[in-house]
Amino acid sequence: MINKKLKQQGTTLIEILITISMITILLGVAFWGYRDRGRELDLKRSALELVANLEKTREMAMSSTIIGGGTERPEGGYGIRFIKNQTSYILFADRTDNKSYDAGAGELDSTIFLKDGVSITIVSPADTTDIVFSPPSPDVYINGSDTISAEITIGNSIRTEKIIINPAGLISVED
Repeated sequence: MINKKLKQQGTTLIEILITISMITILLGVAFWGYRDRGRELDLKRSALELVANLEKTREMAMSSTIIGGGTERPEGGYGIRFIKNQTSYILFADRTDNKSYDAGAGELDSTIFLKDGVSITIVSPADTTDIVFSPPSPDVYINGSDTISAEITIGNSIRTEKIIINPAGLISVED
């Protein structure tokens, strides 16, 4: 009688293996798209950060921010340079008032890096696009012109985000 009770209370190795394999399958299904969702989130964060930097640049031009702690305001305002197939973009001060980026001409020159795996895939109207906000309005110049719009597409291996800047300075994001 005692032997029968002991045999009925234990679990077999097969039952343990089946339970472990069921848990493994459930965890595999739950985390199937985890890495892809992380990449999508990195892309979304990069797009929102890019928009925030565009708005920051526009605000600096509107307020005629002084650069470098001195007393000098850049004549041409502030801008951002985008280059196709890069993983970064440059914020700059347009000290020469030529509505484009001059390497080393502005103390603000800082490079902003996109999240891992995200790059600038399309830059329109040219492979290198400078967007300059000129005070006090601010007026918007895209590659030196105030009548065209720009499209900056950033993407990763999963999808893309398109940031559009129109001649009036309106910034929008499209999936």
